[in-house]
Amino acid sequence: MKRILCVVTNMNTGGAETFLMKIYRQLDRSRYQMDFCICNQQQNVYEDEIRRLGGQIYHLPPKTKQPFSFLRQFWKVLRTQRYRYVLRLGSTIFEMPDLYVAWLAGAKVKIFRSCNASATYPSVLLRAHKALRRLVMRAADIQIAPSDLAAQFTFGSAKGVCLLPNGLDTRRFTFSDENRCQIRQELAVKDRLVVGHIGRFNVQKNHRFLLEIFAEIKKRRPEAVLWLVGKGELEKQVKEYAAALGILSSVQFLGVRLDIPALLCAMDVFVFPSLFEGMPNTVIEAQTSGLPCLISDTITRQARQTDRVHFASLSRTPAQWAEEALSLADTQAAGRTQAAEQMRVAGYDVASTAAQFTKLVFGEGHE
Repeated sequence: MKRILCVVTNMNTGGAETFLMKIYRQLDRSRYQMDFCICNQQQNVYEDEIRRLGGQIYHLPPKTKQPFSFLRQFWKVLRTQRYRYVLRLGSTIFEMPDLYVAWLAGAKVKIFRSCNASATYPSVLLRAHKALRRLVMRAADIQIAPSDLAAQFTFGSAKGVCLLPNGLDTRRFTFSDENRCQIRQELAVKDRLVVGHIGRFNVQKNHRFLLEIFAEIKKRRPEAVLWLVGKGELEKQVKEYAAALGILSSVQFLGVRLDIPALLCAMDVFVFPSLFEGMPNTVIEAQTSGLPCLISDTITRQARQTDRVHFASLSRTPAQWAEEALSLADTQAAGRTQAAEQMRVAGYDVASTAAQFTKLVFGEGHE
């Protein structure tokens, strides 16, 4: 059996971690296995499933807070288990040293998968990344990115980078009236307009602007409700800002959820004004469910695989975003079941993605 060690910051429901889990579920686990070095000491959402699938989990100290303890324990894992394949999730040169360590410990195949098209680092670190990325990133034998923008940011060019789609189970995300009714009843929204967003509460996701957009929506549709799915370090500030805008009672903070397909069915429009993204997994999922999506034009055009995705500039006012979001909710409510097949034809079915990943990393297909 061939085992690959995946080095990650956490294994919660973020896009990059979810990408790995979708691949993992598709693998022929009699031939391939995925293990995880998680750089925190907390319980992570996907841990129970990883163990059920046969994966090993190694909790390491946070690299930024305890670098020497992290290095010592990481080296021990690599040398004890003798991993031939090591994959690192990240976006900048500052994650690449883990693959150098893996190489020194005997790894033969080093893979780096880009997660984003920018980073919230101080400007001096971003300048260092951009100056050194072409040189430093050569250490990765295999370079993977979800989009052209992510490849350009992480590796300095898309040349030689495998652009691997954020595939998903298109059947699972197909629109369902039954799911829609069940979730809307569970969350007590009945026939109210539901604006949706899925994403970690951090600077990148631009929640303050999202709340301003929703405040404008409320002026036009007083019955509207906003669902915020996710957790993160800025959640308290987001709640405080919602209160300051007078909309807190209409904002439902749903936390981390495992019923994303059903939630997407229950939403009427998906608003996603991120400052930057590699390839937003949630937008891929939302359009697969036929949900109209209004997203910032800082996001790669490759996110638009169906006519359900629409771009808007962050220089536009919240009122302009609100008008367009409402127009999409009104005009694209029908025909949602067709989107899943469109995504499958576009190459976004997870079985296809997993087959590409297996051939790329292990040098062979599933045959």
